[in-house]
Amino acid sequence: MPTINIKAAAIGRMGLCAAALAFAMAAKGQDIVTDTLGTDAADVRTEMPAVLPTQAESADTVTQGKDRGDDEVWKKRRKYFNLGYHTGSLKPAGHDGYECGSEMGFGLDVGRTWYLHKRPIAGLMKVGLDATFLSVSYDKLDEVDYPDNLFGIVMDGGDGMMDELDEMVEIGNHRIDVGVHVGPSLTINPVSRLMLRAYFHYCPTYSMLLIDEEFCGNYASLFTYGLSVSYGVIGVGVEHRFGSGNYECNAYLPISDFNDKTKLKTSAVNFYISFKL
Repeated sequence: MPTINIKAAAIGRMGLCAAALAFAMAAKGQDIVTDTLGTDAADVRTEMPAVLPTQAESADTVTQGKDRGDDEVWKKRRKYFNLGYHTGSLKPAGHDGYECGSEMGFGLDVGRTWYLHKRPIAGLMKVGLDATFLSVSYDKLDEVDYPDNLFGIVMDGGDGMMDELDEMVEIGNHRIDVGVHVGPSLTINPVSRLMLRAYFHYCPTYSMLLIDEEFCGNYASLFTYGLSVSYGVIGVGVEHRFGSGNYECNAYLPISDFNDKTKLKTSAVNFYISFKL
């Protein structure tokens, strides 16, 4: 009968729906944890991370953070650009007379520091090697202080021949030094970006003099040592420069050697502003 077939088909569909519902509830039951009271709780697996960090990974993270901090302090700001003002003197070695002081002087230094080891000593200091690629300084010199009895000639109460010659000079006396620096340095980082730096440099220099309208130039072997303090980009410093060179200059002819050269000693104190790049 058609009525029997319709009922059989309906019963079949209801059976399939019941089976599908039972399968879905069974699958859902795998993600549900039922406590003793029969309440549903969230699966613990969804609350916990899939992989817990190990102790070694945590230590690596701390080390990487420290390295990034060290990079900010030690790998940056190793180039320097210094602008300075200095005063000093120029005088013959072994002679009391002929001293020539500096009325004023200006200097410029451009260089870089290379650290000789990766990790700071005691976590706060590094030894480095400085190289100043260009060092230029200018001095406006005083008149040469000649002895009154030069050549044994004294005229009109002590006005000597050289004094009369000095009165004829109108362009003044000048000195220009051009050279490079190289030497060790010690840099200390006590806190944050504060840097303290002490150094000693050897400074091979070509030194030029214009005295009494006469030009002479010669190699001079100079040295400098100093201390600077900087924070980030800006810093200040002080240094002492000293050394000597043999100059062939007629202003010092009375005390020159058989090659007409005179050993002149230089000494200067330099105060400078430093820019860390």
